[in-house]
Amino acid sequence: MNGSAFSTYAIVLNTDFKLLTGHLSSHQVSSNASKHFCGSCGTPIYNTNPKLEGLVILHFGSLDSALELTPDINIYCDSKLDWVHNVADFLSLPQGVPSN
Repeated sequence: MNGSAFSTYAIVLNTDFKLLTGHLSSHQVSSNASKHFCGSCGTPIYNTNPKLEGLVILHFGSLDSALELTPDINIYCDSKLDWVHNVADFLSLPQGVPSN
């Protein structure tokens, strides 16, 4: 595993995507993926993949409307961590971990 146990994306047609402000940097991470991110702070914005030509894979955190959307598919389930199916049973805190 590298990075997080979860990533949440919105996949849209590249013709429906428009960067509203700023300029992005990019890095080709493999022959199948390029990551596009804020060159100043490193915040990931979207990914592209030639296997998914014509699509932009937007990081949910970069969307103004992320709270209005609900994921409707899970992918790469063969490599999920064993505990993922129990997430709903975990203690859920409304904010971060208490200091005391």
